[in-house]
Amino acid sequence: MRKFRYSDDGLEDVESSYSGDGSVRYIPNIKSIFIRGVISEDLSRDFFDLVIDNYKDINTLIINSGGGNVSDGLAIGDVVKDLKLNTVGVGEVFSMGAYLFSLGEKRYALPSTTFMIHNGYAVFPGDMSFNVTQSFQAFWSNIQANKVLDTIIRATNVENKEEMKNHILLGQNVYWTTEDALSCGFVSSIVNFTDLMDGNIS
Repeated sequence: MRKFRYSDDGLEDVESSYSGDGSVRYIPNIKSIFIRGVISEDLSRDFFDLVIDNYKDINTLIINSGGGNVSDGLAIGDVVKDLKLNTVGVGEVFSMGAYLFSLGEKRYALPSTTFMIHNGYAVFPGDMSFNVTQSFQAFWSNIQANKVLDTIIRATNVENKEEMKNHILLGQNVYWTTEDALSCGFVSSIVNFTDLMDGNIS
């Protein structure tokens, strides 16, 4: 799969970092759904299947994801917000994974979790001409990518949010350790694996 990024110069072809399949599972003893891997149409479908069957018994979304499809991530995000789920970051929480994490009522992370936020990408299967319409470019840049980025930044206590956003829009990726994310308000609390599995977070 090839990945394309919008810039002032048009559509830029960049090497895809997405690899492997995503998966989702329900963990009933801790009332959690665990999203792992690439956020995709298949993962979104499986997520909704689990939520429909168990939504009254879910209070937490656990995330270990390097990102994925924006539209599918936004759809999952609607459920996270509506059900007022807590979120837990595990391992790698990048891109759309960070967006989903940012929606948590309370946001927890294991000690070695790494977060990354960046400007949005568009992903297309196969070859894609760079001759895209201006309207599609505007739709992607101004609606989807900005919505995701604004949501993530609002979840922090960074003083100059507009400056941070401008840096990211210019192509600067932001990486946070769990401690970094805690200090800027993106993480509410750092928890251990046993706390998570024993249901000692709320």
